[in-house]
Amino acid sequence: MKLVRLLTAPNQLIAEMWRDLLVEEGIPASLLPDDAPTYLGVSPKPCRLMVPKEWLTEAKAVIERHRSEGQSLSS
Repeated sequence: MKLVRLLTAPNQLIAEMWRDLLVEEGIPASLLPDDAPTYLGVSPKPCRLMVPKEWLTEAKAVIERHRSEGQSLSS
């Protein structure tokens, strides 16, 4: 399974919110490990959200749908 970048969030907290949204929709998603610390805090730096290549189109549609509905998901 090849992972590709869906988007780059402004920080780890936003990336985790987007990841959780995708997972709730049944789309596998993860943060790029180099961008997110695994302990002792949260990264304030941009963080890449990754999805399997075969899920990319559907993942983009989910994010766009939530943005257009006015959901509070910063980009």
